[in-house]
Amino acid sequence: MVREAPPEMKMPSATVIAKGFENNMLKRLFFGALKGFFLGGLLAVGVVFGLRWSAPSMLLNYLLSMGFGATAGVLLGTTPWRQKNWIESVLKSVGGVLFGALIYWTSCTFLSVTVPFDLPGIPAATEWTRTPILYGPWVTALFGSIVELDNTMESDSSSKAHTSIDQVQGRFVHSGEEQIEEAILVSESKSKKNLRRS
Repeated sequence: MVREAPPEMKMPSATVIAKGFENNMLKRLFFGALKGFFLGGLLAVGVVFGLRWSAPSMLLNYLLSMGFGATAGVLLGTTPWRQKNWIESVLKSVGGVLFGALIYWTSCTFLSVTVPFDLPGIPAATEWTRTPILYGPWVTALFGSIVELDNTMESDSSSKAHTSIDQVQGRFVHSGEEQIEEAILVSESKSKKNLRRS
């Protein structure tokens, strides 16, 4: 007689897993972009109103964009003060430096438009790539979504590993319970036979 596996051991369908992963990924992308936007806004406000760099030179804008990306890699990724995460934080900060330079070059090359109105300390007809308060949130939002997506991949892989371990343990426990039940049935049948003989 074939016994059906209990409900807790039944695997969900591939469609349900794919939909859940897609929804989780989109949420993480939006959440990472939102966190990056606010972080970039704070950094840009500090640069513009704290350091008075409302429209710095092209070289300084490159350096600021790289700094925005590195900061997003450190603060929006895993916590860097933990011993196991500092290497990952360093790698993400280096990736943020490269991403900041790349996205700033792309913006200057293909998305160079002027601001049609005056901003605090920035006159009209200034290119938006010359103002940190405009390109800063753009850089950190894009890289923040990438960092959050990477964190999603890691958390999903770790949860899958834990789930597989729990399933294997559950199978062992279930098989052990079946063997105990069979041994009890065999011993009871033997005892009944002995009683009949006696």
